[in-house]
Amino acid sequence: MHHHLVQVSDTGPDTIPIIDSGDTLRALIGSEADLVLGGHRHRPWMWNVQNLPLPHAGSVSSERLRGFFHNSFNLVEVERGQSETESRRR
Repeated sequence: MHHHLVQVSDTGPDTIPIIDSGDTLRALIGSEADLVLGGHRHRPWMWNVQNLPLPHAGSVSSERLRGFFHNSFNLVEVERGQSETESRRR
């Protein structure tokens, strides 16, 4: 997803939320989604809601960083149906 389902800490007011994000989150949990990737806030963050990982990417090349002073990216490793996400500084 380009936007986020859960507010990302230290990024200011949430002026562009996903409409009905709670319903979307409930549907993803109910359908047993394994992972939901998000971005847009230029801040790496990780939520885990009812065993559903919601990693939020930072920004690999932007100068508009929020709450994190380095560009970063997420490395997602998937093995045998399990995923692990790690935020790395660029």
